[in-house]
Amino acid sequence: EPLIFTLSSCKKSKVYTIGIINPGTSAGAEGFINGMTKYGYVEGKNVSYIRIEGDENLEINIKDMAAKHADLIFVMTTPAAKIIKKAAEETKTPIVFVVHDPVESGLVKSLINPGGNLTGIQLRGSTPKTLEWLLAVAPDTKHIYVPIRFDTGAARQSLEDLKQSVVKRDIKLTVSEVDTVEELNASLASMPKDIDAVFITHSIFIGSNLQAVIDTAVKRKIPAISSGHEHYKKGAVISYGDR
Repeated sequence: EPLIFTLSSCKKSKVYTIGIINPGTSAGAEGFINGMTKYGYVEGKNVSYIRIEGDENLEINIKDMAAKHADLIFVMTTPAAKIIKKAAEETKTPIVFVVHDPVESGLVKSLINPGGNLTGIQLRGSTPKTLEWLLAVAPDTKHIYVPIRFDTGAARQSLEDLKQSVVKRDIKLTVSEVDTVEELNASLASMPKDIDAVFITHSIFIGSNLQAVIDTAVKRKIPAISSGHEHYKKGAVISYGDR
């Protein structure tokens, strides 16, 4: 049977401790908290949240959270989900994840029958659809710049989806792999002059340094596009994904 977590069966007087792990810039954790409030679990009243935001000292911070024996842990991104899965193995703390591909990454056996103490959803934007929208507003696009760090399986998958999407469209990709802010800035500064658009991948690092990418695109007067819906709040011209 699918693993279903519920807090409603416990005593209403209990104050629940819920861990939130969000290494990236997505507002998904915010949506989770809003959903909890909607169902009557209000921070400061019957729920207390402990948070990990950003990817600095991620493994150490997650292990520390696991040791606190929260009633539930909500986690975003595959790397963080893998760490908390291992860290909470003995405690059996219920874990709810939002990741790119939970089955491919080995987090669960299947979405229908996840097994163990993990359950959650697969969240994946549509790179082909994003490209379609780009070509609808900028049909002369022939060269796309892709800054990336392969810090998640989602980053690699979104790039692969983009490569497959441009095969029959006579569009060239310039992929720039960067590991530091300095490398990203240098890559942006040396972006080829004929670039028509910038594609933002599902990379934690790129998302954390999105403003530099957006600023460069604005300066060059070219669109920045993303297959993750959250990036529109930071200035992406086209952003396509599930909400």
